[in-house]
Formats: sequence, C-alpha cells, structure tokens
Amino acid sequence: MTLGRKIGQRIKEARKKRKLTQEKFAELCGLSVDYIGKIERGKQLPTLKTLYQMAKMLNTTLSHLLDFDIKTGRLYEAQQLLKKQSPETIQQAIQIIKILTGNKPG
Repeated sequence: MTLGRKIGQRIKEARKKRKLTQEKFAELCGLSVDYIGKIERGKQLPTLKTLYQMAKMLNTTLSHLLDFDIKTGRLYEAQQLLKKQSPETIQQAIQIIKILTGNKPG
C-alpha cells in the first residue's frame, strides 16, 4: 500500500469515527469535497499545513494520522483512554499493565 493510500485511509477512519460526512469534513477544513475524496483514496497527498488542519478538525494529532505501526497505534489508543483520567486511575492502570506484562508492581 502506498504512503498516500495509508494516510488517506487513516484520515477516512478518523473522519468516520467522528461521524462526519466528506461534505461536512470538507467544510470544516475549508477544502473541496473532491479534494477530500482524492486524499482518502490516496490519489493526492495533502500538504503538511492541510494535514495539520485535518488533524485539528478530527480532534487528533499529526502523529496519529502518520502512525502506521499497529503497536504504536495501540499505544495512542491507550493514551487517549487515559487522557482525562485522574492521576489515581492512571496509576492503577500502570499497575495492571505491569502485572499483565510480568513486571513487578511498585
């Protein structure tokens, strides 16, 4: 799969997760629907500035849109789950991860 296709796929997934149509997403980004479609199909690569704007409108980060490593993508997902949790909840999650991975909690 080409880089353009991977980026387009990641953008499309994030857009659908936010339940945005291409039309609404294009409007939020100040882009044409045709351009959004080309990006999502991997036919056109967005500029860094456009990619940043898209990430902003999708409430995500550039690193998430450009991260194609499944393991790291999972780390991003875990980070998002913990983002708004209390320090105590985060500490509990760390202790659970240590137990699950065979590390001693401490």
